[in-house]
Amino acid sequence: MPRSASCGFRNFHYCLRTGTAAPVALPGAIRLGREPNMEPIVITPNITGNPTEYTVGYADKGIKLDLEIVSLPESFLIEVLGYTLSNGILIENEHPKIHFALLYETHFTDGRAIRHSYMDCVCAKPKFDATTLSSSFNIDTKRLEIRANKDIFGSNCYKKSITAEQNETIFNNWFTRLY
Repeated sequence: MPRSASCGFRNFHYCLRTGTAAPVALPGAIRLGREPNMEPIVITPNITGNPTEYTVGYADKGIKLDLEIVSLPESFLIEVLGYTLSNGILIENEHPKIHFALLYETHFTDGRAIRHSYMDCVCAKPKFDATTLSSSFNIDTKRLEIRANKDIFGSNCYKKSITAEQNETIFNNWFTRLY
């Protein structure tokens, strides 16, 4: 059995789902967690006076993503999280529900790459911890809870992925427009 190459990710971008916006770099991502959000569908038939619960399936409630990032660019704070900039002051406002796509690349040590796009995302305000300066070096990261929904803007899918072998032109332009 061949051993699989280890992988990591790179080239995180976001793209607003309104208009014809191009993807914007989201540098500094260091971890991405993914968890399907499935709820059991339970029925309770009462057969001969003995109610019994049966799980008959699962309701798909989207995908929970947890993105840990070193710093959020000002463009993301303004365009996605609803901050405003006034006289050079960044102002946090009530959080709007802005839809965006999250794009990134899984890169393998053997040189292969897969590019991905979660097509319809919304996120909560970032979570973070701050620490005082000390003699040791610490990076205070931000954590974004992102909900990936089915793409209501077109494809009705959660995520699209591509390799260079599937379509080299689309692969090469993945971070220049949303497919």
